[in-house]
Amino acid sequence: MKTQRLLAAVLALSFLATAAGCDTTNLESMANTWVIGENPQTATEPVQEETAETTEAVMEINEETADIYVKDAAPVYSSTTYRPEMFYGKYTAPGTHKTGLEEATRDKFLAEMSYTDYPTEYDRPLTVLPYRIEVGPHCNVTSLNYLNGYNWMTLRFYDAEGNRCQVRAAYTIQGDELELRFLEDYSYDADTRILDYTFADSVVRYGFSFNGPAVTLTCEDKSVTLYAEDLTKEDGVDIYDANLAESSASVCSITKFNLKQNDTYIMVGNDKIVPDSYEFTDDGLFRMVWTEGETKHALQLAYFYADDDGLVLTDGNDYYYYNRRSWDLYTDEVSTNLDVSGAKRLENMSDAEIKALKERVNDLYTDLDQALKDAGINATIDKETGEIALDSVLLFDVEAYAVSQEGRDMLSKFLKAYTSVIFNEKYNGFVSTIEIEGHSDPTGNPDYNRTLSEYRANNVMEYCLSASNGLDSETTSRLASMVTAQGYSSDRPIYKQDGTVDLDASRRVSFRFVIAM
Repeated sequence: MKTQRLLAAVLALSFLATAAGCDTTNLESMANTWVIGENPQTATEPVQEETAETTEAVMEINEETADIYVKDAAPVYSSTTYRPEMFYGKYTAPGTHKTGLEEATRDKFLAEMSYTDYPTEYDRPLTVLPYRIEVGPHCNVTSLNYLNGYNWMTLRFYDAEGNRCQVRAAYTIQGDELELRFLEDYSYDADTRILDYTFADSVVRYGFSFNGPAVTLTCEDKSVTLYAEDLTKEDGVDIYDANLAESSASVCSITKFNLKQNDTYIMVGNDKIVPDSYEFTDDGLFRMVWTEGETKHALQLAYFYADDDGLVLTDGNDYYYYNRRSWDLYTDEVSTNLDVSGAKRLENMSDAEIKALKERVNDLYTDLDQALKDAGINATIDKETGEIALDSVLLFDVEAYAVSQEGRDMLSKFLKAYTSVIFNEKYNGFVSTIEIEGHSDPTGNPDYNRTLSEYRANNVMEYCLSASNGLDSETTSRLASMVTAQGYSSDRPIYKQDGTVDLDASRRVSFRFVIAM
């Protein structure tokens, strides 16, 4: 078990030991399986929300005239390559009051669940599955969201006495498994802006499946089905300020959804349009009809309801991510290059200060791009993640973690170009930390991939600080005071436009700078 602390620097996680997933935990065997919807004390179906035009009839979308159309959502859910954004939202068991289950529902849940000693701050067994999860930067508000490179989930369990227990975890998706790294301890000091957190040494894995407003989690012989919270309430849909993510394709040129009962509209380019009607069906279809000028439009797609974190739509081939608030879009250009302390300060900056900061960051990216091109370095700059990525094929032999001779030669050229910009008088003191990140593709064993990515990141860092790096001693010394290394395994893959993982691009070593605030 290792504890991390961050203050004006990028956190570097220590290697997690071999996973001890849910399927290897000694669980008390129970005859019953808890599947929400079978409980006679609670509603068995999510409440269908009213559409923009309230009507008794279910909307009908004609496949021949629709702009984009999915007949059946089930095959889409079963064939989707899942991404972290698809879990965004607040999913809860029917019969929930605020953040706990009503008494009758709770007692049934406690009686039918197994219990296990999860690696958390609690010193007692918890139900093997949660009754509620909160996921996404706006549904799961926590200072942990300021840590780049992680997706965070809050899970709510019960102990055997009926006490509610809240657990935070970093999550990734490996095929049809949800992989969780629980925090055993976590605290944030707002005055000092110090974030302390401790990851458990093991990994917990749940099976999962989506079906419209529901997600089913499984662990050995137990399962629980949770519903999107909004869609179980009488007041229904509440999608607010859901903007198109920068890296996402748009559906029908729509750039924003605002689906609130008293404020319903979409943005198509610069045009604000009130839909004629829309609905989320309980079998996973989002339908909408709208009019532009004299032209009637319609769509019918599978959906992931992300609540305060927007909406994800798909036809099974293309994926449309509407997960960004207006503020997110405004600050995205700099937030990926901030640590926790800087991100908190960003919230208190004026528009003029943020604009000036964005311009300087963009200038730095432009100068780095030009310097790398002049040096003949083929690097990929991704402003959305803050990465400057180098192809692992050029740095390492297959399955190896020692930097090859070709890799050393390329790193020397890269470092000369990179430091000529970072340490230029124009940016003197602007960069506080440089993180070297190792990444793998999601194939193979996750624990092996994590070890490989860590070794590769560390070996690249060692070469960057060695006497043979091609830099003078003063520059090397300055670099040594700023650089860290971190392996991310396959936690941050690169995706193609069709939503599948780009395996070649995912295998990379990247450099990310953190600006001083």
